[in-house]
Amino acid sequence: MTRLVREIRVHGAPAARQAVLTLLSLPLAPFLLLAAVALRPLVVIRFGKLVSVRIGHFAANTEVYLCEKDAGVYPGTLDLLYHSQAVCNYQLKKMWDRTLPIFGLVTFAGLFADALARRRAGWRRHVISFVNAGGDRDLRGLMSSTPPHLSFTPDEHARGEAALARLGIPEGAEFVCFAARDKAYLAQTVLSPHSWAYHDYRDSDICHYMPAVERLTERGWYALRVGAAVERAVDTGNPRIIDYATQWRGEFLDIYLASRCRFFLGDTSGIFLVASIFRRPVVMVNLVPLYQVPSWGAKDLFIPKKLWHRTQLRFLTFREILESEIGDFCYTDQYEQHDLELVENTADEISAVVDEMDQRLAGTWVTTAADERRQACFWSLVARVRPNQALPSRIGAAFLRENANLLA
Repeated sequence: MTRLVREIRVHGAPAARQAVLTLLSLPLAPFLLLAAVALRPLVVIRFGKLVSVRIGHFAANTEVYLCEKDAGVYPGTLDLLYHSQAVCNYQLKKMWDRTLPIFGLVTFAGLFADALARRRAGWRRHVISFVNAGGDRDLRGLMSSTPPHLSFTPDEHARGEAALARLGIPEGAEFVCFAARDKAYLAQTVLSPHSWAYHDYRDSDICHYMPAVERLTERGWYALRVGAAVERAVDTGNPRIIDYATQWRGEFLDIYLASRCRFFLGDTSGIFLVASIFRRPVVMVNLVPLYQVPSWGAKDLFIPKKLWHRTQLRFLTFREILESEIGDFCYTDQYEQHDLELVENTADEISAVVDEMDQRLAGTWVTTAADERRQACFWSLVARVRPNQALPSRIGAAFLRENANLLA
């Protein structure tokens, strides 16, 4: 109940309506569960809680589920979906609500079904887990060959274009979005008293992005810094760089901008996945952990953080990372316990991979045989630990040239 009250305070009327539906679902739960048992010989009724509390999971986990359902991965099921108690973006919720079989009145039935599945194996088939079996990762490679499942109404499209004009972006002008993860988002927006320090290893400095963004504007593009909550404004006098996150930010535009950008420059902050579900190319920098190489689009590029061993005074190689537990470390203290320092990508490294994306989209990128050999070497290392998975993205060519020793 406390969480519902806090959600209403933050999001107002939409959250209040969501809370009412949640509470009304309680007396219906036993009847829905009995129906699931009675109808099991004919159809398997499944309950699924969307991961609507976090923007990246709300976008990608849901889109991957739809791609898999279209591909026939879940035959013979009747899926009834509901939202988490907290919703991170009500525009995205609105769009999923008109696309999916989402019913607030199944909330408690779904919660009870999930609790039963934890204790009785027979109930597992009645629960859709949006956080397991890959979650937000498109491990079957379906997104590259399917269109987006979300679309804007004509009124929403007109609203978005009018907003671009107010932001100072001329009609027909192209723009990129960029974002850097910092401590502000989880601290200010996720409705929990939990300490989020274990996520600190994923943070990066927005200042390192600025030279790359400045270069893009010199070529005629506009650039919008996005993010629901940020620690500080970007320091620039460039009129083509718009600090949307600190001056204009809103839930509708968060989704619209990501859907319209030429490409998205970001790190592991989940907002980049909104661009991915609309099939916009992504440049991911400061990737960590390395085991989670991007899996969403064939046009995507990435470069990882490097790991410096404080005792051995050297960087760990890709093989050492991928073929050990280090490749999947998801907590800050794990790196500290192994005497590892995470080294962010430099401004030059970020500029190089952004230049590569710009040239690839323009059709002017020229690769070399040596570049392709290094690329093949990297992916052969990944294939040892990620066999039979679709991973269509590429690691930045310049990053591999400068760090060829990490391929050893």
